[in-house]
Amino acid sequence: ERPGCMEQFVLRFMLHPESRRRLLWVFIGACLLAWDMVFIPLQLASLAPAEWDTPVIQKSSMFFWMADLVLNFFTGFYQDGIAEMSPGLVARHYLKGWFAPDLMIVSVDLMSTVMVSGESEIIRLLRSPRLWRASRLLRMLRLRRLMEIGTRIADSTNSELGLVIVRIVSLVCGIVMLNHVLACVWYAIGRSLHDDGVDTWITGRNLDLDDLGHAYISSFHWSLTQFTPATQNIGPQSFEERLYASFVVLVALITFSTFLGKMTSAMTQLLTLNARMYKTEVILRKFIGDNNISKKLGQQLWQAYRQQVQSAASQSKTSLADIQHMSSLPVNLQMDLWFETYKKVIFAHPLFEKLLSSPKNKPLARQLCFALGERFAGSGQEIFAEGQEATAARCPTWGQLVYASKYLRQDEVIDVPSLQWISEAVLWGKWKHTGSLTVKVMTRLVELDGRKFREIFHGNAPHHLRKGCCEYADKFEREASTSRDNKLMDIPIDDDEKALQRDWVEEAEKAADAAMGSSKFASYDSPASPSGGGSSRWKSAISVFQASRPSTPTSPARQNIARFAADAGEVRRREALTSPGSSLERTPVSAHP
Repeated sequence: ERPGCMEQFVLRFMLHPESRRRLLWVFIGACLLAWDMVFIPLQLASLAPAEWDTPVIQKSSMFFWMADLVLNFFTGFYQDGIAEMSPGLVARHYLKGWFAPDLMIVSVDLMSTVMVSGESEIIRLLRSPRLWRASRLLRMLRLRRLMEIGTRIADSTNSELGLVIVRIVSLVCGIVMLNHVLACVWYAIGRSLHDDGVDTWITGRNLDLDDLGHAYISSFHWSLTQFTPATQNIGPQSFEERLYASFVVLVALITFSTFLGKMTSAMTQLLTLNARMYKTEVILRKFIGDNNISKKLGQQLWQAYRQQVQSAASQSKTSLADIQHMSSLPVNLQMDLWFETYKKVIFAHPLFEKLLSSPKNKPLARQLCFALGERFAGSGQEIFAEGQEATAARCPTWGQLVYASKYLRQDEVIDVPSLQWISEAVLWGKWKHTGSLTVKVMTRLVELDGRKFREIFHGNAPHHLRKGCCEYADKFEREASTSRDNKLMDIPIDDDEKALQRDWVEEAEKAADAAMGSSKFASYDSPASPSGGGSSRWKSAISVFQASRPSTPTSPARQNIARFAADAGEVRRREALTSPGSSLERTPVSAHP
């Protein structure tokens, strides 16, 4: 169902959960949460300096969380891996989730501010500093935001080493914050009993209550010693302090054991990452010692070995095929993943970069990326040989390839750069390789099957994109009959051919723009036509192009490639059929077996 006018209006203000504005807002919220975690315990324990508790900070924080309450109704959420942006579903999801706790926290903050600034008798009676300060503890419910941020940071970390470091830092920060809270409670108990005339640890240490920094450090040191086997000269003096100290020891016993186990697991994981390399180094070191290799040669050997290890690590890549259960993910999510992974490959071709880089053509680009496959080829492996029937266009993303052909100078080979499309002619029709392609260094190749490309493009592309590609294919074929030695190579071999390809792309872009502006052409050839006749005619014309070609003598190069569409003239014929006063009959293209 199409959204209504009101929903379309609200959609303009919806924020994607991964948009930059949303991430900036989350970062500001994280800073405010970190401030609350540090300041609120200090304030409740009367350890915070008076200048820290300014009205500007209080009101800024209150207005931010009030705005956040409203903004959550305009922020999408993930459901089954897909970002849900429907305003109704977003509002329903938030109302069922954290709306009630967030509303309660914001309400308490607003009431505490009114209590401070109000002047009525009722407000004066209710305005107790301890009451509204204690109410700020409700802000600790927002700690789940920090957990969500930590999960997002972990998900954004792409290396095992970085993930281990994130885990270690989060564990240390958690222990520090827990000790911070325990230290503030310890000081608050001692200070309260001391004011009532009871002997406490503050009395035993002759602590200057005006020196808040020394008081906090002493409390924090005491808290840390409950978690670790360390010494300290502070001990409980009253029953209340001893009871609290016993509780802290029990908490420390459980918490520190868990912390130690997770730290050990993280460090073990960190060592495991380099275990294989360490094992190889042990063998190499033993070899050098057993064979009395000189120190000079040994140093050279170690330098060369480590450079090779670093080079191999930098070239080691992970493919989508290595991820288990990938096929069980939602199809839309898979297509988005393939598009993010391979869009640089698709847009490396100048034609696709011109025609498909527009956001309105993204659905077609996603389908092309989803049709791509990949393979890893080892050093010395031959990808194809001269004269072999081509089935797919290829594009290397990393590695080294060399191309050789009898149509090049003697002993001449071409180093194929990364993101260079190879044998793109197979996308437009039949093609036989005019040279051989060999792997020099391990390479990852992305492949696009010619038949799949034609099925996707002619079944789903708008008419103006098909017109542009038809124009490009026509230029490509004409060049085949006039290129050097009447032979078109699998790759552009010099700057002149690359410049010529750019000219073809410009002509194709002009043809696509002209077709997009022609309403007559669109009504006849659009795949969205109710009859669907234009799309089926185009498909049948492509699939049997060789049979429908006129049997006139052609050059060897022209015989080597079948064009992308029935002919560029076929497109012009269709335009003539729809022009006013045309006497031509609309005869459908006959299908051949």
